[in-house]
Amino acid sequence: IAMCSPGNEAEMAVGLLFHQGIIQSMADVLDVHFCRFTQPNTHSQVLVVELDPALSIDLKRIETRQISNSACGLCGSNPSAMQESESKPVFPKIWTFSSQRLTELPTILVQHQALFKLTGGLHAAAFVSLSGDVILYREDVGRHNALDKLIGSNLMNPQFSFDQGLLIMSSRASFELV
Repeated sequence: IAMCSPGNEAEMAVGLLFHQGIIQSMADVLDVHFCRFTQPNTHSQVLVVELDPALSIDLKRIETRQISNSACGLCGSNPSAMQESESKPVFPKIWTFSSQRLTELPTILVQHQALFKLTGGLHAAAFVSLSGDVILYREDVGRHNALDKLIGSNLMNPQFSFDQGLLIMSSRASFELV
């Protein structure tokens, strides 16, 4: 069960599966679609993510995670499984970024936040090119959801590479987001 701002639900599901360590890439996902047997309404919909049957899932990593919500990423998660992770960040390139452009990024991000301008209450996650241009952004009431939507969108785009820029968020960068 996920509580999120409407829109980009498939991206959020893919991003959530990725950050939970259930999938490694879109090769693990066969299909993502809304269930045609449920009555769509403004309050809930059922999104079906069909995974490769050959995929091996470590249930210990997700055993206590039953609900995804807009709160802290540790709520309902299994912290010991997070510590046992063997994956290490890989930084394939070394690059520089203008400090002046870096200080301008929060203002640039706000300029892209259409829903935040209307509500004053949504978080954003954006991928920024090395030249400092916003390539893609997503908004959601939850900062974790905004990041999941952004990551899911990027995973669903085969031309995208995470080593082409940097991430900026409108929220604090808590350790589970990093």
